[in-house]
Amino acid sequence: QYDYSFLFQNTTPPKKVAGVGTISNDDKILTDLSGNKYYISNNLTNTDIKKNLLVADKSSGGKYKITSVIKKDGKITSGSVTYIAPYNINCSKSVIPNIIKINGISFKVTDINKNAFKGCKKVTNITIGINVKSIGVNAFKNCAKIKKITLKSTKITKIGNSAFKGINKNAIIKVPKNKYSKYKKLIKNSKVAETIKISK
Repeated sequence: QYDYSFLFQNTTPPKKVAGVGTISNDDKILTDLSGNKYYISNNLTNTDIKKNLLVADKSSGGKYKITSVIKKDGKITSGSVTYIAPYNINCSKSVIPNIIKINGISFKVTDINKNAFKGCKKVTNITIGINVKSIGVNAFKNCAKIKKITLKSTKITKIGNSAFKGINKNAIIKVPKNKYSKYKKLIKNSKVAETIKISK
């Protein structure tokens, strides 16, 4: 006797989204163009949330790694994440948000990962949120169309080598007035082109 059950199984292929990757049939896993797997934030429960989990959050336009989880009375109340990459590599604008929400819980976005915008050939405008403390090596390297970067954070203590190397030669990096001298030094030390304007 033959088993024909396989004929009735769901064989719908995963959804491919240009610039994003492949989304599983159950909408729980996003596999990016490099093969990295992220859990889609909309479908995470509190029991799923843990340190080092990779999360894709379409609503904030980013992909993240959970770096800390804070609990009170056994329940997660807050935490922090590192911005790994934009949700869509073909984005023209990108905002690294102040926080993201996962199942209603707020996580501060405190760091931008190295090579975060690698391969982003269309992005022209970047805004960096108020909770960011560090910008990784090569974060925006060779994003030749970037014409403006706005740093809203006053907490940045580290900018990695070549973070802004290869952005548009006439780009403007806008920094908080009270951090102008400090940030100018950090940006210059990261090997930025002399033609880049740093403004307050």
